[in-house]
Amino acid sequence: MTKAKSKTKKIILLVIAALAAAALIGVGLYLFLPGSWRSLDSFSQYDGLLDAPLTEITISRGMEEITFSDQDLLRQWEEGLGQLQLKKEEVVWYKIFPIAVSGTQNHITLRTETGEYTLVTTYSVPDPKVYLSVFRYGVNDPDCLPIESTFAQAAQRQGESSYFSSGTWLGLRAVSGYRAMFSAPWTAVTVSHGAGETVFSSEEALSAWRDYLDRLLVWEMWWYDTSAQSQIPDGTLYELTVQTQEGSYSLSLRQIGAGEYWLETAEATYAIRSDGECPLEGMGG
Repeated sequence: MTKAKSKTKKIILLVIAALAAAALIGVGLYLFLPGSWRSLDSFSQYDGLLDAPLTEITISRGMEEITFSDQDLLRQWEEGLGQLQLKKEEVVWYKIFPIAVSGTQNHITLRTETGEYTLVTTYSVPDPKVYLSVFRYGVNDPDCLPIESTFAQAAQRQGESSYFSSGTWLGLRAVSGYRAMFSAPWTAVTVSHGAGETVFSSEEALSAWRDYLDRLLVWEMWWYDTSAQSQIPDGTLYELTVQTQEGSYSLSLRQIGAGEYWLETAEATYAIRSDGECPLEGMGG
């Protein structure tokens, strides 16, 4: 009898172990196997989104936010979302584990006559990604997400001040002349210091510079004038030229301490607040 009971226990343990292994394999397949292309409304979160006209859209990112209901802008989104296809690429681990998240995301609130839906995407213009549940999805065509174009058009119509969140600290996109710098792929960043010059053109270096500048919070300290110039402290000045596929943009970073910088443009000087390391540190700046 004792042997029979012992054998039964072993069988039960083996069955439990087999079921646990099967469950782990199933979870692994669910998490890591690549997905197939799916339309947006095939996801339960967006059921019904394409069945009713859009009435209003709010795009939020960092300290910027704008809401619009212009029919021509809404039509761009309706056409894009109708053609949008998503394909699972990888697990987004911070959705599972409470770790710090770097980078900036777009939060798009889509309102229709029957409901409200939220779409979360990366900031990347040439290759945007969509976050759903614990996964990151690739998109079939970046033009299906007209984030930059409709944001810029709405901001122009409403006046630039309409899309700044309240507060003194603003994203670099809020500084006059630099919004378009983030709307096209970057091709090079040139840093000039004295007689020396360094050109960054690798994908990794460009990504580091774009991420750093895109996450900066700046606070205008004073307008450039004769009296203000005397207040600017001595410090190493690095002149940056950001080259994109649509144009070039100039700005300067003045090092005022170890890892501390001010941002200088043709119009003003700004204090900087950032949660990331300036790429100048990696080149011995």
